[in-house]
Amino acid sequence: MGLLVADTDLPGMAAEVGINADRFRDVLRQLRGLVPMDVLEHPDGVWEIVYGPGYTDPPSMSARDSETVGFRNVFAMPGWESYSTWGRDEPLGLSEHAYLYAQLYRNSDDPDGAPCVWITPPKYVLATLDQLAEAIATEIAPYEAIPLPPALIRGWMVQ
Repeated sequence: MGLLVADTDLPGMAAEVGINADRFRDVLRQLRGLVPMDVLEHPDGVWEIVYGPGYTDPPSMSARDSETVGFRNVFAMPGWESYSTWGRDEPLGLSEHAYLYAQLYRNSDDPDGAPCVWITPPKYVLATLDQLAEAIATEIAPYEAIPLPPALIRGWMVQ
């Protein structure tokens, strides 16, 4: 589960609890250390608060994937290979809650901008490379002339 909050909404929310917006931002940042959740500050001014069983109690990664998947890997699919990455993330620094993610940019995208495709919780809580390849195939389908099979996508996940 997750919640998206625009930075412009924070002053009103802060006023409801009797603090100023800067203090409210600090409290949001501190939450990730107090409860099993994450608070992501996106460059476009959106705050993403991720929580709930799908995030805090995800399926365990296989021992093989957990040991061999790095935190940041190249996604070598033609047309996406210049800036795209995928890998393993450990929310709150807990390896038992590790999941796989992907941040995919078309080669024509601005590498300093938001990824064209962002595969992370809460929408995706993935524990295997096959699941990640399937999610990538689904998410990039609108950008491709024909849908690509997950097995082909997995071949471009270079480690």
